[in-house]
Amino acid sequence: MCPLFEQAPIQYYADYVSARFVPSIVVLALATSAIWGMGVLTGAVPSDWYAAEGPTLFCVLFGMGVLVISCPCALGLAVPTAVMVGTGVGATHGVLIKGGAALETAHAVRANSNNSSSDGACIW
Repeated sequence: MCPLFEQAPIQYYADYVSARFVPSIVVLALATSAIWGMGVLTGAVPSDWYAAEGPTLFCVLFGMGVLVISCPCALGLAVPTAVMVGTGVGATHGVLIKGGAALETAHAVRANSNNSSSDGACIW
């Protein structure tokens, strides 16, 4: 694979977490809808709460609320966005960054900007 299209190491971790988080949230959303459905069927939920939309939609909306609130989209989109912003800021300052892995290790680079004790070379 071309090194320009490799994922940053943190992106692998984000993918790992998302692969386990999404199915558990889907199960939780289905369970939420089912619990509210049981509440509607047993009469534990007042009928005036769901009179406007009906009992089925009432229960499905709670499950959809769980999905929307716990959406892992932020996790999947935050890492590529941070890499894009980091490379863009670096480019405006004349620094070309190869990819996410280089960006992650860039925090360890120290440079002497006043050129007093070295010739401006980076110190790792």
